[in-house]
Parts: sequence; C-alpha cells; structure tokens
Amino acid sequence: MHALLSLTLLTSAFSLVTGTVIKLNGDACKSHGDYELCNDQWNAYAGTGSQVSYLTGGSSDTISWMTRWNWTGASNEVKTYANVASTTAKGMTLSNIEAVPTKWKWHYHSGEDVCADISYDIWLGYSPNGDPGTSGTAYEIMIWLNAEGGVSPIGSLNCSDVSIASHTWDVYAGPNSNWETISFVAQGDLADFDDDLAPFFEWLIAYMGVSSSLYLHQIAGGHETFTGSATFVTDNFYVSVETH
Repeated sequence: MHALLSLTLLTSAFSLVTGTVIKLNGDACKSHGDYELCNDQWNAYAGTGSQVSYLTGGSSDTISWMTRWNWTGASNEVKTYANVASTTAKGMTLSNIEAVPTKWKWHYHSGEDVCADISYDIWLGYSPNGDPGTSGTAYEIMIWLNAEGGVSPIGSLNCSDVSIASHTWDVYAGPNSNWETISFVAQGDLADFDDDLAPFFEWLIAYMGVSSSLYLHQIAGGHETFTGSATFVTDNFYVSVETH
C-alpha cells in the first residue's frame, strides 16, 4: 500500500510540473521529441512479475521517465529493458563521429532486493539503415553506470581499470547471437553522468579491433531488470551525435 501510494504521489507531482503523465503497459512505446520510450519486456516469460513505465516529461531534445517493476524467478536472466532510444543518433559511421554529448540523471525512488543494471545500449552494424539486434548487427556496446545485486554482463572480464570519459571501467566481452557484446562497467555508481561517449568508440577501435567503418544503429539508455522490485526514475536524459 505504501509503495503504491508513493508512486501515485510521485506521478501526480510530475503531472503538475510537466502536464499529462503517459502510462505504458506491455511492450508499448511512445515517441517524445527526439526519443522513443519503450516498456520493453523482451524476456518477461523467463520470470514472473510485472512492469509499467511512465513518460513524465522533457523537451524536444531531453526526456524524463520512470519505471516500476516487480520480477522473480531465473535470477541470472534479464527480464526487461525499459529504455529510451534516440531517433536521430543513427546512420553515421564511427569514423565520422566527432562527439556524442550525453547527460543522464537518475535515481531509485524505492527498491527491494534489486538485481539490475542501469546502462546505455549502443548498436553497431554493417549498413547505415540497419536495425539493432539483427543479422546486420556487428556489436552491442553497453555502458553500465550502475549494477545492483551482483549482476554482471555477458562474457568474461577482458580488462580492468580502463580510464574513459573521466571515469574508470571494467571491460567485459563475449558472443551474443550473431554479434559481439562489449560492456563497460563503471567502478562506482554514476547517477549524474555528464560526458562524451565518443571516447568509448575511439577506445574500441584502438584496443578491441572494432572497425571505424561500422555504422551507428542506435543509442538507448535504460535499466536491465533481473529480479526484485523497484521504482526507477530518470530525472533527465539527453544524447546527440556530432559529426565531422
């Protein structure tokens, strides 16, 4: 009862500031400015529970949202990835990218036994118009700003103490379907991230053999939920791509 009440008060507070709060059930998506928010439950059948997301506001180039979830079972498997994807950050080669400025301020409003990560999910492929997670995908690049409950990325630890974008990261790599997943895991929680993602691409090209001729297919930000219950809030999210 208390969790439901606090969620109601929280969404009501957002509504007073931003206007109408839009609720997303199932796998629903909603466009807002340069973004699309999706209550992505791609692997929900692996466990038992529920999830709902709310589009709470933003401008043409920023967005805010929140997600409430409760999942049990298959503790080592991701159930959902409620996320925001940029609708403009795509179609350019890595060699043409000069900067990828981004800001992401988030927090957990409540949580119990949370096993989840807060992460960017970036897709690289072979053609300018490819879709993420398809036969045209070459790499999935994840940037974990937070990990709760002992969760870890796909693959194995490749190297530690890598300095990129003013922070230190552990790097994991491993195969996933027909592509390779490379994950940067922050050493510490980055709940107010304000930096440039381009140095991650530069490091991948220099040290992981990623081709600079690959195309950017998508930049998304969200939370991979394994188990537990929580209300996750993004106060502000922004990302764009600057090219040569």
